[in-house]
Amino acid sequence: MLHQKKWNKGMFANCLGLKGRTLGLIGFGSVAQKVLPIAEALGLKVIVHTRTVKEQFKHIKFVALNELLSQSDIVSLHVPFSEKTEGLVNGPFLQKMNATAVLINTAHSGLVVDSDLAQHLADNKSFHYAADVFED
Repeated sequence: MLHQKKWNKGMFANCLGLKGRTLGLIGFGSVAQKVLPIAEALGLKVIVHTRTVKEQFKHIKFVALNELLSQSDIVSLHVPFSEKTEGLVNGPFLQKMNATAVLINTAHSGLVVDSDLAQHLADNKSFHYAADVFED
């Protein structure tokens, strides 16, 4: 709309915003650790699922994956692509997420089963997916 020199502010009036929402970080390496202070500055509550708890982050709640998926308004993937993580985001994974959640994948396209994601998006109109990594 902006490229047409139109701004329909009312179109965005129903946005939920970030403050007070929960961000779930899957994986907690160097990138996720840089996301943490930004998310907190924006008023997000942050929970983390990772293989190894980082003791220096005592104020962070480390949780099981199922707990993270059910409690998060936004889930951001920060895991390396490997045999263990290939297809991590599949039908059962997506079903555990809130119907209005946002899934962010800036890690690797192979983490997501595209057909399961497409079906989930078709079935849940309020669910959103953002990525900067693509299969082809």
